[in-house]
Amino acid sequence: MSQSTLVMKAVLRKDFLQLWPIVALAAALLCLRNILFPLLTLPMSGLRTAIEVANGLACCTLLFAVIQQDALTGVRHDWFTRPISRGSLFAAKAIFIVVTLTVPADLSMIIGWLVTGHSLQESLAYGLQFSLNWVGPLLMLAALGTLSNTLLKAAMTVLAVIAFAALLVPVTLTLGLDNDAIYGTGIGWITESFYLLLLMAASAGVLWLQYAQRKLWRSIAVVTVATVLAVCAPMYITQRQVFGVQKLFSSAAKEQRIGATLAPGCFSSSDDVNESDAAFTTRLQVSVPPDSHLFIGATRLRYIDGEGRTLLKAGYTGDRTPVGGSRTEVDHWRLPRAVYDDFVARRVHAQVTYSMSLLEPTLSADLVADGSRRYLNGIGFCSARPLDIDPSRLWVDCLKRGTQPAQVSLTVKGDSEGGHSDRPVDFRPSWLEFLTVQRWQLGIAKPERSGVPTVTLTAFEARAHVDRTFTIPGVLGGEQCVP
Repeated sequence: MSQSTLVMKAVLRKDFLQLWPIVALAAALLCLRNILFPLLTLPMSGLRTAIEVANGLACCTLLFAVIQQDALTGVRHDWFTRPISRGSLFAAKAIFIVVTLTVPADLSMIIGWLVTGHSLQESLAYGLQFSLNWVGPLLMLAALGTLSNTLLKAAMTVLAVIAFAALLVPVTLTLGLDNDAIYGTGIGWITESFYLLLLMAASAGVLWLQYAQRKLWRSIAVVTVATVLAVCAPMYITQRQVFGVQKLFSSAAKEQRIGATLAPGCFSSSDDVNESDAAFTTRLQVSVPPDSHLFIGATRLRYIDGEGRTLLKAGYTGDRTPVGGSRTEVDHWRLPRAVYDDFVARRVHAQVTYSMSLLEPTLSADLVADGSRRYLNGIGFCSARPLDIDPSRLWVDCLKRGTQPAQVSLTVKGDSEGGHSDRPVDFRPSWLEFLTVQRWQLGIAKPERSGVPTVTLTAFEARAHVDRTFTIPGVLGGEQCVP
């Protein structure tokens, strides 16, 4: 057995003997949370909140305690003389965290799902959520834990970072004008991936600086810069930039299937507006194959003067629902009357850009709404049943590991007038979903006829992403239009 292996075993044994009460408490709370919660039939919000808080405190205390058993900061500098390699010390701490946190969490989630009647295969998929979803947060917390040598200092460090983010994130999200056009339109995964990679890279850098170099101030600088960048980035990231990245995953051949024509002329808005405002509508006539869906994530309007300078920008997201076939998309715009008159006098023209995504069906499956759990290929483990609090609606619950459809559409079989219900679009690429576990729930109106209804689930994949830009003479229709 190599020297490094012996050192790792010695460190692991020492940490476990000293921290076993916290290990047992954290494991017990994890099991209580993951096994008890699925069995509860009453809300019991007070008990749930208490267990969640206690569980979080126990896990964080254990993580910080094991790191600070061999503190990397302080005034003793005993690491100069200890015959422990930095790599062995880091590996021992990583193994301890995996064995004492992720293993109990995964096992208890699997058991909790099994005791509620789910199959072993689905329980295994569900139980892997903790390991897959908490790799990043555990790495970040471990990095923060290396910056101090006591639990009090570690708690203060974490609270300081959380307070800084909690105070500034709402401000930066508000100042970032395009955040509504990024999140909820299927392209939010790009910014989320950027933030995750930034914070994980910073965390890995801090762990390397601390365990390999013992450079405390450099580590603090890395944490500070990464936190400021992650908090302030929403003010500078635009929908145009993010959708530009999404268009890299587009098929040029599929883009030709999207038909889009801006209706000519000027349309006065039907909305009630003040006399001091000028209001207009733009009408986009779109068409795609009947079995496909077209999703318009955002509309961007610019007013441009004769020298090509942008004088004013506006954006519109609205409540977009992917729909197949042909339809007309109507967007409403307003301008202060004084600004409108000024633009007309300066012969300003408008330019409107639509960010479109084409989704095509890949598979379809029927699900009887009798409450039983079934595996639907490509969609996951699903069940459908009438809602207890509203029997007029059906509730569909699905869980899937790995690649997820970009969208799932629900219809009730044989009910042509019942409409449909769609899961929000997500254009995350399949290679990024390889290790993910996702659970989603969606409701749809239940037909009034007797018998057990059948829900048809149709999975869609994104095939094309394109910006279509139209130049409008004058201010939304030209000088001849006077609202």
